[in-house]
Amino acid sequence: MNTYIMIDLDHTLVISPITKVLNNIRKDLAKLAGVSEEYVHRVWLEIEARYVAISSPKAFDWNYILEEVCKALNVKYYVDIIELFYDNCKDVEVLDNAYTVLEMLRSMGYILVLSTNGLSKYQLCVIKEVQLDKYFDYMVFPDTIGCLKNCRRFYEEFASRGKVITVGDSYFFDVYYPKLFGFKSIFVYRGYMEDIFTRIFRIDTSIEPDATINNLQNLPRILPNIESS
Repeated sequence: MNTYIMIDLDHTLVISPITKVLNNIRKDLAKLAGVSEEYVHRVWLEIEARYVAISSPKAFDWNYILEEVCKALNVKYYVDIIELFYDNCKDVEVLDNAYTVLEMLRSMGYILVLSTNGLSKYQLCVIKEVQLDKYFDYMVFPDTIGCLKNCRRFYEEFASRGKVITVGDSYFFDVYYPKLFGFKSIFVYRGYMEDIFTRIFRIDTSIEPDATINNLQNLPRILPNIESS
């Protein structure tokens, strides 16, 4: 039976420049609306959460979210985030020398699936910039599947053909929901980011991952035991 390792992108494999791009946009909006950046960020998250709750890809369609935030703040502001993001793609940072980890996992016979909540129109820029696509057998995006990682359908293609193990830095998306769906999960604890949706949706954190690591270099060592347990 094949084993599919579904690996998250942002803050698991890379640090994307999208954070910097969105922070700059929120600063502009705060000035236009005459409110604090914290307030703009809160409005932004509330709108994101509305779509996360129904597992809609719109939650991470940044141009769409920007339109909704502008309506909520009653300001006129437009920038093409896709274009802006592509201009900054060169600033992506690969974490934990991930290339060597992915090569080793492939040599061990695992089928690798890039699994992200980011829409393809944003993420492909990052993926191709650092040439991650050549390490993955499949790539899964919400805009091709029709839902986010908190939806069983996101995993069905692979679960129907073998074992699924998820790897990612979000407790909400990469541990809680995969475990609810009956999959094994490995939590990549980065320590520098709050798991916002775990807090917003008051998720029960008593559900534990099958393993927790703080560096991807540990993956090849622990995966065989998790797979066989």
